[in-house]
Amino acid sequence: MNNYSISNLEDLILQKLKDAGCADNTIAIYRREFQQFKKLAISLQGSETYNSEMAEAFKSDTSHIIPENSEYYYGYKTRLNARCIKFIESYLETGNVDLSKENQRAKYPIESRELKDAFDAFLETMNERILSESSVCKYKRFVHYFIQFLETKGIKSLEDVQHGLITDFISMMCETHYKPTSLNAVVPGLKLFILTNEELSAFQHEIPTRLPKSRKIRDIYTDDEYKKSRECIDNSERISLRDKAIALIAIDTGLRAVDISHLKLKDINWEHDTIQIIQQKTDRAISIPLSTEIGNALVDYLIEERPKIESEYVFLSSDPPFPRLSGHTPIRHLLVKVMNEANIEANDRIYGTRITRHSYASRMLRKGVPIHVIAEALGHANPDTSMIYITTDDENMAKCTLPMPKGGIANAY
Repeated sequence: MNNYSISNLEDLILQKLKDAGCADNTIAIYRREFQQFKKLAISLQGSETYNSEMAEAFKSDTSHIIPENSEYYYGYKTRLNARCIKFIESYLETGNVDLSKENQRAKYPIESRELKDAFDAFLETMNERILSESSVCKYKRFVHYFIQFLETKGIKSLEDVQHGLITDFISMMCETHYKPTSLNAVVPGLKLFILTNEELSAFQHEIPTRLPKSRKIRDIYTDDEYKKSRECIDNSERISLRDKAIALIAIDTGLRAVDISHLKLKDINWEHDTIQIIQQKTDRAISIPLSTEIGNALVDYLIEERPKIESEYVFLSSDPPFPRLSGHTPIRHLLVKVMNEANIEANDRIYGTRITRHSYASRMLRKGVPIHVIAEALGHANPDTSMIYITTDDENMAKCTLPMPKGGIANAY
């Protein structure tokens, strides 16, 4: 390996990122990464010389794990460090920067040919059933975990699956990856995989028929937190124009992540100040007012930051080849970043568009907006669905409580 300094590598790689069309915000992120890398190298070895030992030290650096930072930031920063080293190593090996992103299936490929064929057949089955993008993503991940589990048991064919393994797998998932109340969203995918393969049909009974459901009151942001998030979006220089526009849409319209990622240029009716879409989840058409703030944020992004490519979608990745943002994860991550920037604590609440949707409905309810109007704004087919948001309104909940009988508890029986 040539004796490159980290500063040399910084100049070379950032130029490669710029040549590839990466957004200024992305390049700024990696510039900060290199600054931290140089600081670590000087503290450990007294120089900026790049070598394999320093690469491993940077990937395993834990200086960002402090009480002030969120759990999300720990994982984000760890992945960022590893990606920076990947840029360097690919450049030193080939002269180009590898911009590809790892995923669970690429990182842990299925080794058994028979299990790989079964998994591919399962993916084809989901395509034939025209499942939603969200369901496909969740089912695919869960079934891939299942096949990984089988391979760790030395199983290379579905014919070798024994009674009790599916139960053991689901128990392990509850301990390592999912809360029991989250299984409702993914277990149907495993059931579909079992039904797709005759070798597993005898084990259908191992799929739980009744799974625990979360019954807690809906998480929301308070009015003060909403105000802080809006001030952050308006004033922060560390949030990209794309992320500001997405965050505003999520916070001020209650749109789901899947609808934001599918938003097309033709869906924005500038003449009548509306956003008109067909919801991905319900297939219902809804029309959303295009506020001045959201309109301005969209214009800023479209003119100043959006990659100059032919695409019908509004929100694109900041990295080449600039596909549209897909799935819930990118939207969730940027909303987490915005809330962290606004110093809003998670406090065991959910993140992403679920809480922004709940909060939007709750704000309307507290303003006295009728339930059927809230249902229309959220695109609910049945107004009764929107009744769940009354649990976020303490004042109205108090009106629903029964008065204590005179004489106290003793006279109530």
